[in-house]
Amino acid sequence: MGCTPHPRGTAQTRHRHRGEQRQQIHGALPQTAVSDLVHFLENHAQQLVSIDFFTVPTLRFQVLYVFLVLAHDRRRILHFNVTAHPTAEFEQELRLLKDGEYRWQLIQYNPLKDESGDIVHWNATATDIDDQKRTEERLRNENLVLREQIDRDS
Repeated sequence: MGCTPHPRGTAQTRHRHRGEQRQQIHGALPQTAVSDLVHFLENHAQQLVSIDFFTVPTLRFQVLYVFLVLAHDRRRILHFNVTAHPTAEFEQELRLLKDGEYRWQLIQYNPLKDESGDIVHWNATATDIDDQKRTEERLRNENLVLREQIDRDS
């Protein structure tokens, strides 16, 4: 009489193997990878005042889905996303506390779906874009100064 492994044992092995695969993939990415949205929010909850997801009916009886993120440090809206398809990937730019200072991050959310199309997991990556944001701001200021100088010289 043969012995068959307990189903839980194989599920645990598969789960451990998937975790190892995720770590290998995340190690190869240039961004900070977050395994799921819940883990991400747990790590950054103290930097956020509120995260809300709600629906809004339209005049044509369609439903729009709204995702809202409010900043803790400035009490303002960081991200506001409206979609008719809440299972689509999306991204946002927001300031997060990193090493004692707030830095701009590009957060990209991607759903992992099963064979039937249901979301089973959300993956998110956070890419530091603070240097890019500072450069863009500096260029905007320089362009403004140049326009003012051109206006004065004309």
